Parts: sequence; structure tokens; C-alpha cells
Amino acid sequence: MKKWEQIDEVVFYEEVQKILSAAACRWAGVTVPEDEIKNLPNDLEALFESPAAIGPDHWKGRKARNRVEKWVGELVDKVRDGKATPHENTALHSFAWFRDSNGNLLDTDTVAVEVINILRPIVAISILLNFTLLSLHHYPEEKEKLKMGDDKYAKMFAQEVRRYYPFFPFVSAKVKKEFVWNDFRFEEGTLTYLDLYGTNHDPKILKKPDVFNPQRFADWEGSPFGFIPQGGGDYLMGHRCVG
Repeated sequence: MKKWEQIDEVVFYEEVQKILSAAACRWAGVTVPEDEIKNLPNDLEALFESPAAIGPDHWKGRKARNRVEKWVGELVDKVRDGKATPHENTALHSFAWFRDSNGNLLDTDTVAVEVINILRPIVAISILLNFTLLSLHHYPEEKEKLKMGDDKYAKMFAQEVRRYYPFFPFVSAKVKKEFVWNDFRFEEGTLTYLDLYGTNHDPKILKKPDVFNPQRFADWEGSPFGFIPQGGGDYLMGHRCVG
């Protein structure tokens, strides 16, 4: 933070990624070589910025994934060879020494992917932090309310940030099996889009959806897993969503 005070311009999104990358690695027991510290935030960012990209951005994400998987895989091998000793309560230690139902260690590639699945979502929170800062810039009156230290209001504010600025504007998928919904036939192989932004700004669902209003969540009885930016997956079954 002191460094921010000494420079003329701070790119908040990039700076927060550096902080979250360091925190995620430290928490997961992942030691980062000095020559990798500067590159890691960019590589982890590419993993969640490029899923729906095409062309250069897509290949940037692919290369970043290969680079990170190779690096983490080598670290897993070092742990098993006794050349690295992460704390036993960390993700790296737990995954490296986890045994399946047959008593076998997981293969290196699987462990590397699971460790990355811990690091990536933490760094992806940088998007929501960026939207949080943006909301405070657009709606400065919210600053004083948050300074009051009311945990309930802070949670309502966070929910409204997620609603107003969804992590992705939309998600896409191809229909696996033909079905009919609301009298519309979705044929197998059809590319479909779920409009996240539009759904969370739909006046049929929400009152004055284009108004930033954390108070709308004061009496909300929904679940974070039913809130559309979050997704409906169960994290116990492998769903990892930054929301």
C-alpha cells in the first residue's frame, strides 16, 4: 500500500491481483520462485479472463494454463521427493499426499490442477473488488454507510455489487439433449446464451433494477447458490466459483 502512495497512477485491478496471488500462494503452501512472482498474477488472470475468448486471448489463456500446470506439477514432485515441505494443513500438502480409495497417490497432473483450482478463484476475486471500487466511485454515499461497520449492510452491499456488476455478462453452452422450455424447442447442438446481466437487470424480476440499492437485499430469502452470478453448482462436488 505504501508503494501506491509513491506513484502517480495505480491500476487497482492489476495491483489487487498481485496481492491476492501472494496471499493465495502463502495460504495454499505454494512457494513462488523469485523469477515467477511477477508473472504469476498475469498467468492466473489469463485462466479466468480467457474461457470464452477467441483468437490471441484464447491462446494466451491456454499457454498460461500449461505454464502454471507445469510449474505446480514440478512443485508437487518436489514435495513428494522431500525437496519442499509445505505445512501439513495447506492445500498443497493435503493434495500431494491424498490417496484414492485404492490407497494410491493422485497423479501429478491431477494434483497440479486441484492446486490451481484453489489459487485461481482467489485471484479472480480481483474482478469483484474492482467492481466494488467502481460502485463506491459511482455511488459515494455508500462509503459512509459502510464505515458504520454494520455487517448486515456490508453483506447487502456485496450482494448488490454482484447483482449490478455480474462477474460475467453472459455464459454460453451447447444443448446436449433436445428439450422444450416455455414452448420453445432447444435442439441438440444449438449454441445458447444465458444473459446474466440482463436477468439481473430485468424489471419483471426486480423493482428499479438499474438503481444501485443494497437495501433490496434487506429481507431477501434467497441463497447465494440461487443468485445467478454465483451459479448453481455445489462446491462440495467441485464447483468453484469466485462468487
